[in-house]
Amino acid sequence: DEEVDQVSTSSQLYPSSVGTTSETYSRDAERTADYELEDITAVNRKAKIEIEWNIIKYDYVVQLMAFLEYTYDFKIDNVITPVKAPTFVITYNDFIGQRTMNTYLGQTIEGTLEEYEGVKYWRNFRIAFPER
Repeated sequence: DEEVDQVSTSSQLYPSSVGTTSETYSRDAERTADYELEDITAVNRKAKIEIEWNIIKYDYVVQLMAFLEYTYDFKIDNVITPVKAPTFVITYNDFIGQRTMNTYLGQTIEGTLEEYEGVKYWRNFRIAFPER
């Protein structure tokens, strides 16, 4: 385990940060003139995990995106075919303790491709996994 950890750290495989956000969906969130909530009926709460690497090798991102089944092409025989995103089970610590949720690869994927001495890297590469 120690050797795997050393190789992963030196190869820049570990994320630089992992963030958690949570949104509450409500049916009747009414506010006063002072913008204070008067009444709220929570309908649902959904979480999103955001993972970011300050710098990660291009080849690693290619392998990661293949594993996540990321694609631009939704056409089969020139017909647009909806594709359901694969489900990923993530266990993490949030605001109330440890939690497990079903997620999918989010719509926004960001990063800047750079090259140093002939080697390609992604800088500030970020992906998100919203809760299903």
